[in-house]
Amino acid sequence: MTVRILLLWGGTICLLVAVPAMWATSSGATQATVPSASGGDEAQQHHELKSETAGILAPVRERLLVAQETPAETAEAADAPPAEDVGEPGAETGLRVGVVDFDVVREGWPVLAGRQQELRQMELLRSLELKYCQGLLLLTEDEAEEAVSLWRKVQFRTAAEQEKRSLQDLEDKNREREQEFQGLVQKGEALTDTEKERFGFLKAVRNERLNQIEQLRDAYDQELAGMQRQLQADDRIAGSELRKAAQRVAERRGLDLVLTTDATLFGGLDISEEIVQDLQQNVPELPRE
Repeated sequence: MTVRILLLWGGTICLLVAVPAMWATSSGATQATVPSASGGDEAQQHHELKSETAGILAPVRERLLVAQETPAETAEAADAPPAEDVGEPGAETGLRVGVVDFDVVREGWPVLAGRQQELRQMELLRSLELKYCQGLLLLTEDEAEEAVSLWRKVQFRTAAEQEKRSLQDLEDKNREREQEFQGLVQKGEALTDTEKERFGFLKAVRNERLNQIEQLRDAYDQELAGMQRQLQADDRIAGSELRKAAQRVAERRGLDLVLTTDATLFGGLDISEEIVQDLQQNVPELPRE
């Protein structure tokens, strides 16, 4: 009986035909003998084997030819079911992407610019006020409050000439007391009773002003922190409104995805200006939380 083995190895078809041997022992040695057959029998057997092999190899050969002529993905998809109809030739079936440039949006929709500017101005004003107060250590509490109030008017250019002169008088008074205080400090133990009393008064005023400045710094810090929290809340509202505008524009444009320009290397439909127009029409002012 003939055994036929069909192997597929590395894209090559190998047909191995094994003919069973008859083993006999002669003079203590083992020999393999092959039974003889007539020429007609061999021809008949070869014809049958060729026919049977052709039937086995036909489908496999066809698969190999397809794999050689097409990419691997096509060969792997050969057994896949037929694809569904995706529409007429030329119809768009890919992902449509829009991109947004935040710099363009911020410039065209400056709803936060005013509040951000307000915070920066307040930070600068409070910093200058504290520095100014630190130079008025020998004014009483009432005198210092009046001086700071007048100083603010001068900074905002709303002070009248009389108010400017009043501020100058208070600053001169503080300067004179500062010189007096330094002179008493230099005398040390040589102070008279009257000078000691005066020195005690000026020292008490100075210490009180230092405490008031610390309290003022804490109050300013809390005020600025509150403005920061409000600005963060505004940012959240602005971000929400921006997403809504992007969604409205994307729906009108038939877009599937919207990305920022920072996250996009190239390509995509720039819808920044359209989002700005949408925001200007629908969100002229941000609500307060």
